[in-house]
Amino acid sequence: MSLRAKPGRLLAVAVVGIAVAAGAWSVPALGAAGGPDRPGPPGSPAGPSPSAAASERAAATRALQRIFRVSGPLPFERFPGTRTRRVGAVTIALSGNWSGYVDDNSTGRSYTAATGTWTQPKITCTASEDELAGWWVGLDGYSDQTVEQDGTFAWCYAGAAYYYSWWETYPDNAIVVGTSIAPGDRITASVTVTSQGYRLTVTDSTHKANTFTTVQQCPSGSSCYDASAEWIAETPSGPRGMWPWPPFGTWRLSSARATSDGKTGGINAFPDDQIYIVGDDGDTLANTGSLAKTGNTFGVTWSYAY
Repeated sequence: MSLRAKPGRLLAVAVVGIAVAAGAWSVPALGAAGGPDRPGPPGSPAGPSPSAAASERAAATRALQRIFRVSGPLPFERFPGTRTRRVGAVTIALSGNWSGYVDDNSTGRSYTAATGTWTQPKITCTASEDELAGWWVGLDGYSDQTVEQDGTFAWCYAGAAYYYSWWETYPDNAIVVGTSIAPGDRITASVTVTSQGYRLTVTDSTHKANTFTTVQQCPSGSSCYDASAEWIAETPSGPRGMWPWPPFGTWRLSSARATSDGKTGGINAFPDDQIYIVGDDGDTLANTGSLAKTGNTFGVTWSYAY
């Protein structure tokens, strides 16, 4: 596997129209796409037999589960030397692992539900390195150290692509559930605070075997403040740093809704932050597009692996 190193990041960078220097930065053009495409894996006319394919999938799943015993999705990691800034009508934050939108607690709010829908992106894998991407909906993690989240993973393992549904109540480990998600599947994920705990639900309306609901408590020894709601594309952590993430085109999140203090609305119904993910060399790894006028739809477009 190949992981990008986490420490030693630059404090002055130029980022797809986001200039970061000495803590001051600006965004002249929000929503601009960019980034070269990566070549796909070498193909062969004949695929593996069904038994061989099942064995390869099982090996890939075991490898991912082993990784999640020691690492996985993390709370928001701010890019060193930057802070959240207001640029025009948009609040922007730079991150080392998240790209998407967050409803924050800058006005003292707490959140009791978040939901969103997407079509599972197709990833492109190479034989030279293993890569991992996650897309999820959740509560907490932006300003505190727990995250209640669920969604889908795409895992490049030994040059082949595998897709999963999953959930996590960080700092406990991520749990893989469905192993037969495919590109194009229609996914809806939600996290809801109930009297019994956090209800985490992922619905795959295309391949229903990947659908699940589980109710989980705040992890032992942790305090869950329900201080934010999130809709995020993430490059998870690995044993030696953050995973490179595979080319996935655009992840388009729709039907996003959050509930706070008894009110339910789109992302822009509450104080919201637009998050850009930044790699070690200062390049944005993905572009987070502007919210649609409805306030519940946006896209994250892949740019670089790391």
